[in-house]
This record gives sequence, structure tokens and C-alpha cells, in this order.
Amino acid sequence: MKDRNKSLVLVTAVIFLSCLAMTAPALHATDVTVGLGGGLAPEFEGSEDYEGAILPYLSGAWSNHMAIELLGSKAKFNLIPSATWKGGLVGEFIPERDDVDSNAVDKLEDVDASIMLGGFFGLSAPPGPPTT
Repeated sequence: MKDRNKSLVLVTAVIFLSCLAMTAPALHATDVTVGLGGGLAPEFEGSEDYEGAILPYLSGAWSNHMAIELLGSKAKFNLIPSATWKGGLVGEFIPERDDVDSNAVDKLEDVDASIMLGGFFGLSAPPGPPTT
């Protein structure tokens, strides 16, 4: 397993366990989905060379409408206990770029791994009446 895949699995596990530890004592999960997939991903953003990648998936929703979703290196946490309002944190792990197949890119400085964090806020409108 490449270092990129190991880092991705490790970061996903740490985020999941941290969120579970924060919410588990007070909430009971009502819907949990766990999955694992594979695919091809560029060696780095903008690369024409692709390599195999592991794609972990986790989705959990609680009875108070709070939720967590992890897909690959991206995570989303809805922290507002409301059926109408949604809001919380989003994040993404970006692996390092050091030894690549492109000689031109290899001449550039190495890029460390990073984590992007942000937030979201929105309104979830209920579906309208059925039409015939």
C-alpha cells in the first residue's frame, strides 16, 4: 500500500473516531453506512499519471438530524440538530507531493500534506405535495 493510501486511511480513522467520541455518549445513531472502494486518482492534482487509490466511506445520521459523512479524503459534519437547518464543518486531506513520474514536477520543491477546513450553512426545504 502506498504512503498516500496509508495516510488517507489513517486520517479517515482519526476523524471518525474523534467525532464518534464527541457524539456517542449523548446520541444514538439511527442510520450508519460503512463502505470501502477503489479507483484511480491522479498522482497529484493536474497530473496525467494515475495510480490506484483506496476510497473509504462512512455515513452516520442521528435521530436529532446531526450527521457525519466521510468519502475518501473529504469529511462533512452537520452539527445543527434540526430537520430544516443544516450547518457544520467540512474538511479535506491533501497528501504530500514529493517523488512523482514527471521530471519537470520533480524539479519543484516537495509539497507537504495539508488539511483544508471550512464550514457550511443551509436550509433544507421539505418536498412539496405530490403532483399527478
